[in-house]
Amino acid sequence: MKNKPLVVGIFSGIAYGLIARLLVELSDKDFFETMTIGFLFVTPAIIGAITVYFGTDKQRKSTRFQIMMPWVSIAAFLLVTMITFLESTICVVMLLPAFLLSASVGGVIMGYAKKAASQSKALSIFLFLPIAVNSVESQFSNPQKTYRVKTEILIKADKGTV
Repeated sequence: MKNKPLVVGIFSGIAYGLIARLLVELSDKDFFETMTIGFLFVTPAIIGAITVYFGTDKQRKSTRFQIMMPWVSIAAFLLVTMITFLESTICVVMLLPAFLLSASVGGVIMGYAKKAASQSKALSIFLFLPIAVNSVESQFSNPQKTYRVKTEILIKADKGTV
């Protein structure tokens, strides 16, 4: 198969995303949550980086490939999360722009990492980045406030009319 490495990259990206999403589902809520920078921006960037990592040398050199190919992995990952009921359709629709942008950034970074250093070292660092970001992020408390709203409608009429 001509594009076997690319298919491996796409499925590896999907698998990584699903593992991250399952970690969110199964972990202590103070450690790894969905509404964090680590999950919303770093995880899709890693999925994009994994996709580009498995591309051929010719593909990895293409900026178009670095930006667009991670979208395939993200779309497939989000489709799988909807099929498995890990995410609802509205969540996926709202996540899609941020995930696509983050995945493209991750793909471009991986494309340049190939030129700068050993790509396997770059991928190893990337893989654990969401956990590192979330461990730092979990040190900060989420602002929480409770509000009470009371609504009154005054009608200028006697009880019998109303």
